[in-house]
Formats: sequence, C-alpha cells, structure tokens
Amino acid sequence: MKKKILIILLSVAGIFSLWFSHDLSQRNPETIFLTEKSLEQYDLFKKEVVEKHALVIKKETKDKNAFYENLKKIEELCVDDCEMITPRKLKKNQDAKESKNELMHLESADYIAVIIQDNNDEIHKKILTYAEASPYWSDAQTSFAGIPYTNYLLDKYSLVIQEKLFPAMFIMGLVISVFFIGRVKNAVVVYLPCLFAAGFSLTTLKLLYGQMNMVTSIIPLVVFTVTLSLSFHLYFSLMELKSLKNVFKVKWVPIFLMMFTTYIGFLSLGWAEIYVIRQFGFVSSQLVLFATLFAFLWYFLWEEYLAAPAERKITFFSSKIFARTLPTWMIIVFSILGIASVVMVPKRLNVITDATLYFPKDKKIRERILSVTETVSGMPIMEIALSLGRDFDLASAQKIKTWEEGIGALKLSQNYKIISNNTLVTKVNHEYSGNEQLPESIESYLLLRGQLPPSLQESYPVEGTYRLTLLGTPLNVTDYMQDLKKVEDYLKDQKLSYLINGIHHNLMVSQGAMIDVLAKSFLSSAIVIFIFSALFLKSLRFNLVFITVSLLPVALTFGLMYLLGFSINIATVMTFSISLGLVGDSSFHIIYAKKVRFKDFDEYGRGVLSPVVGSGLLLCTCFGMFAFNSFMPIREFGGILAIIMLLGTLADLYVLPTLLYGTSDHKKAYEEV
Repeated sequence: MKKKILIILLSVAGIFSLWFSHDLSQRNPETIFLTEKSLEQYDLFKKEVVEKHALVIKKETKDKNAFYENLKKIEELCVDDCEMITPRKLKKNQDAKESKNELMHLESADYIAVIIQDNNDEIHKKILTYAEASPYWSDAQTSFAGIPYTNYLLDKYSLVIQEKLFPAMFIMGLVISVFFIGRVKNAVVVYLPCLFAAGFSLTTLKLLYGQMNMVTSIIPLVVFTVTLSLSFHLYFSLMELKSLKNVFKVKWVPIFLMMFTTYIGFLSLGWAEIYVIRQFGFVSSQLVLFATLFAFLWYFLWEEYLAAPAERKITFFSSKIFARTLPTWMIIVFSILGIASVVMVPKRLNVITDATLYFPKDKKIRERILSVTETVSGMPIMEIALSLGRDFDLASAQKIKTWEEGIGALKLSQNYKIISNNTLVTKVNHEYSGNEQLPESIESYLLLRGQLPPSLQESYPVEGTYRLTLLGTPLNVTDYMQDLKKVEDYLKDQKLSYLINGIHHNLMVSQGAMIDVLAKSFLSSAIVIFIFSALFLKSLRFNLVFITVSLLPVALTFGLMYLLGFSINIATVMTFSISLGLVGDSSFHIIYAKKVRFKDFDEYGRGVLSPVVGSGLLLCTCFGMFAFNSFMPIREFGGILAIIMLLGTLADLYVLPTLLYGTSDHKKAYEEV
C-alpha cells in the first residue's frame, strides 16, 4: 500500500513539473556566448561607453509615403523608449551630391530604411514580432539587421526545440520502448520515470533561471534520453535476474560505472571558459545524477510487477546475429582510419562563430542581413577607445583624423566604415556646406555635432576616451582575428594608448576558445573515466579494451564530420565529452558479463545484448531527431551524437567481444569461459 501511495505521489509530482514548466520562454542575449573574462571586459566597456543596440529595417520600395504610414505603428511600440533615425530626420545635402563619408545611407531610389536605437530587448522583440505578423513588413522586400534581430532569431529557432522537438522525442521514446519491451503496460512503466525526469529538468531551469536558451534547452532532452537508456538496462536485467537485489548484486559495478561516466562526461563541461557551456555542464550533470536516483526509486516501487514473467509475442531479433563479431584485421583497419581522422581532420573542420550562418539557408536570412549591412549601415565589428591624455580640442580632432585615415588604409578582410565624432561631424558639415573637412574651430565642431541624433551624441561623447567603431558585414573568427592583429599593430606603431572592446570583439575572442573547450573537456573527461574504469575493472587488459572501444567511435566520427560538412560551433563543441560518457555505458555490461555468468548465450543475449541494442537504438534515434531541426548548431549537435552512439553500439556488439575473447566467434568463446 505504501508503494502505491508513493507511486501516485511521484506521478503527480512528475505531471505537475511538466505542467508547471510548459510556459518556459526562450532568451538568447548576445552575452551568453562570452567567456567569464570577456563578460567582465564587456561590462567594463559598457560602464565607460554608452552602447545602444541598433535594429535596422530596410524596405525595398519606391512608395515613401506608404513606408512612413506603416512606420507609425512601430513608432507607437517605441513610445519614448527608443529613438528612430529616418531619412527625414537627417538633413539632405544641399547640392544633392552623395557624400564620400556616407555612414548611414538610409534612402535611395530603390529603398528606404530606419534605424531604431535602444537597449531594451523587449521593445525590439515587440517590434520584430509585430513586423513578422504584418503583411507590409513581412514580405520579401523587407530586410532586418542588428544585434536585436540576431537575438530575436536565436530565440525563435531555439523555441522550435521546445515546441516540436520535445514532443517528437517523447513520442519516439515511447514507441522505441514498446518496440523493444513488447508489452505496452511494461513499456509505459519503464518510460514514465524518464518523462518525469525531463519534467523535473524543465522545472529546475525555470526555478533557477526563469527561462531557457539555445544550449540549456537541450538539457531536458539529454536527461530524458540518458535516463531511458539506463531504464532499458535495468528492465532487461530485472527480467532475467528476477529481483533488484540480484541485479545490484550481479551488475552493481557496470551500473555504477555507467552512471559515473555519464555524469563525468557532462560535468567536464562545467569548467569551460564559455559561460553558457559551463552552465550546461553543471546543471545537466546534476540533473542526470538526480534522474538516475529517481529511476532506481521508481524500479524499487515497481519491482514486483516488472520482475513477473512477461513473454514477448513478437521477437524482433535473435541473439544469433551477435554470435560472430568482426575479425581482428578489420578492427586494425578501422583503428588506423580512426587515428588518421584524429591526426588529419580536426584542423580542417570549420569553426563557425558567425551567428548569421546558423539559420536555414533557404530562408536567405544571412543574405538579407548582408544586404542591409552593405547598403544601409554596417554592424559594429570592432570598438576602439583611445585615451588622449588631455581634453578634446581641434588639434586632437585633427590628429585623430590622421589615425582614422591610417586605419582605413590598412589591408583588412573588408572595407570597414569608421563611425566616430570626426566622421559624424564631417558628415554633418558636408550636409550643410558641401565641405568634407573638419570645421576650423572647436566651437563649430561642437555646433555641428549638436545636429546629430541624440542617441549618437550619447554614444560618441567628447569627454573621456575617444571612441571609434569599425562598421562592416558579419565575419567569422579567423578573419576577425587577422584584422584585429593588423589594427593593433598599427595602433602600437603610433604609440597610442588604446582599448579594443565591444560585443562583437568579445564574442569573437570568446568563441575563438571553442577548440580549447573541446580539447580540455574531452581530455579531463577521458582521464577521470579511464582512471575509475581501471580501479573497478581491476585488469589492465580489460581497461585497454574499454579505452579502445570508447575512443574508436569518437575518432572515426571526426572523419565523418568532415565528409558530411559538419562544423565546430557553440553546440557541437560539447558533443565529444558528452559522448565519451555515454559511449562506454554498454561496454561495462558486456565486459562484466564475462565475469558474472548467464546460463547460456541466449540468456546473455536477452539480459545484456538486448538492452545494449535497445539503448543504442534509443540514443541514435532520439539524438538523430535533432538532425531534422533547421537550426544548424542543434542539427549538428544531434547528428554528431547520433553518429557516435551508432558507432559506439556497433563497436560494443562487434568489436568489443573480439578484443575481449581474442576471437570473432563470440558465442563459442562466451560459452567456453
């Protein structure tokens, strides 16, 4: 009776957690990708300089009146919280000649654009949500750009995980459970703790952060999948050994190692420099541990029911297909291919940090963003703050102009526009007088500067440090770092006191550390896992076999990543340490089955090989479902994990027995031991 009451209470708690967390929102601010050091640098920059994020809307149209009429609704959404810079607010050049210093080309014969400046993300989100639903602003002639737009897209495509991928994986998990278990009631009992574990994960994220982002939204899915994989092993072991006491007596070591290596695989990301990856590592590892303990409690409550005889009506595979494994020479060939992949491939993989490359190509989002940055106004790629060491005057302005021209003459990856007090004042001077020079007195300089929109005056003050912004199109970390070095070399040659900062700079610096994150997390995970496996396996030979079978799938995956065109990005950088913790789970059960005997190969097939196949298929299928997501980081994250899990399962079934018994005749060798 007590067990039934506890089952009801746990079920109610699980159902409540799913309901409580159903309204979790997505928020992906640009700062989530920063390292702790870069975040500190950016916060320091924001204290010294007013940085307002700009949303640019460009409409390809000749009907200017219709543009301004439809802009009224957006102005209403702004209220007094943001400033809108339109062509009507910028004085026309008196002689109608186009300025060579055109920094904000808001109007041409074919288009008209508006810049909306503010630091309130919610206002920008409201504007973009309205524009997406508006027939006028949502057509193919409208393009958007700017940090607020990128953040909005990250929220939108991350939300697809929550709305579509969650239910699809939950349904697929139940289908696979029914398929392998063969009885619907038993499958539901095995499945429910995993579903509830996902609900508890969602509730934890809501209580801790109040929202999810593109990385933490993966946590409930991996917790669900990992818990269901463990549940398969517990169920099939319980079916053969008839009681949890016997299961833990016979298989406590492989079960512990399975749980521990998975935990370490996730926890190894908890020391990553990039904040969002560190957040993922700490939270997911603790939730995996909690879900494991919850699954043990659930099986204790359902032990009598699940241990009862339950013959399958249909058998989908026979242990005979595992009777023979790969010969030694084939394993050597695959090992050589794996080593070659590790040595040759990683440096050839693309490291993608430009968020505009994350979105579906068929939507042409990147092309539209580029069209805005190339014609209307570029993105703030690099922020430079110069310490003048004296009050700003006309002599300072003339000297800075020389430095600005020097930066403009550098051979960089693109032709950057420079926005600063000098270039803005020169622009206004040209608008008024047609003269593209700085004025002849500081009074005139300040008077012309006073004609700029208030947001620009606030962002580019004349007091304190002098700010230059290099405007350009989105670029990847390699090109940025090359440009950064050339700019820094020039500033050093001029013996200037400078600081290069800004959101884009810190994003590039942070995400340039992704390869280090991959290497450090993978190595730390591997060292801890292999040390503990050696302690429990108590055999050098067994441990070498385990290491080989664990590393081979990961090594071969590098080659497949290259062939499939996968990249290293903010999500895929986590896959290798995670997979190392997962890929060895089934290996422990097969290795220990040599020590702890089943009566024959068929019973061994049902009690050990069957859950290996079931959990392997489950992991491959569930992670493989990520591959149908249109958001590139999530698609490649799931695709890589699915590949590693597939190769890992095949290695457990057809490589491990050969190495373990020294022969490819698996059945004969097992029965002779």
